[in-house]
Amino acid sequence: MENIRTFPSTETRNEYIITELNNGKTIGEVSRSVGLTKRQIKRIKKAHQTNGRIARKRGSGRRNALSKSQKLQLLLTIRWNFAKPLSAIVVELGLPCTVQTARNYLHSKGYSYKKTQKRPYLSYQSKQERLAFAESYQSYPFETTIFVDESVFRVGEPCYGWSPKGHIPYREISPFPPSVSVWAAISYYGKLNLAFYEGNLDQFD
Repeated sequence: MENIRTFPSTETRNEYIITELNNGKTIGEVSRSVGLTKRQIKRIKKAHQTNGRIARKRGSGRRNALSKSQKLQLLLTIRWNFAKPLSAIVVELGLPCTVQTARNYLHSKGYSYKKTQKRPYLSYQSKQERLAFAESYQSYPFETTIFVDESVFRVGEPCYGWSPKGHIPYREISPFPPSVSVWAAISYYGKLNLAFYEGNLDQFD
């Protein structure tokens, strides 16, 4: 298999192509050596024969679908509405592009659509109290202790959102969404079965 040459710039590559063709190489041979199709080689050759140009004319490529201001507007919008569907954002902002084009731009800026995580608020005082509690029980005989807890799994909330690479999006939680309540317990010796309940639990349930 023939190795494909690499070049520091498009202009250097095109100059090499023209030189090889002038030295008697066929279009197929040059195509394989630089990793371009024969059609691309012919186009470069024709441009050089027509006006002597070996580099693409500035501004001759396809125009960007989004302007700089529209790209900035898109980034700011998903920063504050990360869980909103991208299709709705494109319509809301009136962007002159498809949803896939907007998605490709966000991917190019390091954003991806990932699952959100809840982050409970803890004040500095609460953190210090939790640390003191943990330190006071370092030598406690937990073989005689059962840990119980209940949790509410909320249904229907947005759980995915756009976020830059290395960051996890967080979401606000509705006060009364549909939910499933679960109670469970663990001890030094193992775990208990899950229990589903309705309403509220207190220390006597």
